[in-house]
Amino acid sequence: MQYKVFTTMTLFGLLILPLAHAQSNLPVQANIPFDFGVRNRIMPAGDYKLTYTPRNGALFIRGSDGKNGVFVVTSPSTSGKPELNGKGKVVFNRVGGVYFLSQLWHGRGEREGLEVHKTSRERDLAAGMSGSSLELASVSVPTISVPR
Repeated sequence: MQYKVFTTMTLFGLLILPLAHAQSNLPVQANIPFDFGVRNRIMPAGDYKLTYTPRNGALFIRGSDGKNGVFVVTSPSTSGKPELNGKGKVVFNRVGGVYFLSQLWHGRGEREGLEVHKTSRERDLAAGMSGSSLELASVSVPTISVPR
C-alpha cells in the first residue's frame, strides 16, 4: 500500500514539475529609465521585454524598438528578495555612474531569481575606482507580466 502511494505521489510530482517550469519562462516587461550594460553591450533606456528559457538558462532581453536585443546566460539566485507585493523586478548594479543588469525576479511567489554574472567591464570599473569615488548601489525597476 505504501509503495502505491509513493509511486503515485512521485508520478504526480513529475507531471507537475514541467508546469512549474513553464511559468518561469513567461516574459515580463520593464521600463528602464537609464542606459545599462549587459554582456559586452550598452543598452539604451527604454521599454524591454525579458524572456527566460529554463532549458539553457538564457535570458533574452529585447527592446520595444526591435533594434536592441541580447541573450545572456543566467544562474539561479537566492541572494535577493522577491517583492512582497507579488510583482517582479529587474535589479541593476550601479558602479560609479554606469548601470549593469544583475538580477531578474519574476515575482509570482518564486523564492529564486535569476542572476546575471558580472561582466569584465563591471569588475574593471569597480577595481579601478578609489575607495572614496567608488559608488556601488543596487537599483530595482518593477516589471509587469506580458502575454507571449
